[in-house]
Amino acid sequence: MVRSNPYATPTMHLHHTRHGSGKPLLLVHGIGGSGRSWSTILDELATHREVIALDLPGHGQTPRSPVPIPSTLWSMPLPIGCVLTT
Repeated sequence: MVRSNPYATPTMHLHHTRHGSGKPLLLVHGIGGSGRSWSTILDELATHREVIALDLPGHGQTPRSPVPIPSTLWSMPLPIGCVLTT
């Protein structure tokens, strides 16, 4: 089962998809990638876990943030945390 569920806040919209069921597994792509970067292994992972593949701000189907967010490892936990709480 695939569910697409963009997360929206007043300042951020993170697109992500959820596949499978079970204990959640979050997949975060690298620079220049998107949630689709995981397409070759997603189905296999989803047989064992609920797999969440997200698009970071400015990547894939997630638009750039309307407020400046530095593209650093330290700036990503807030938008990622928002996805995990939905």
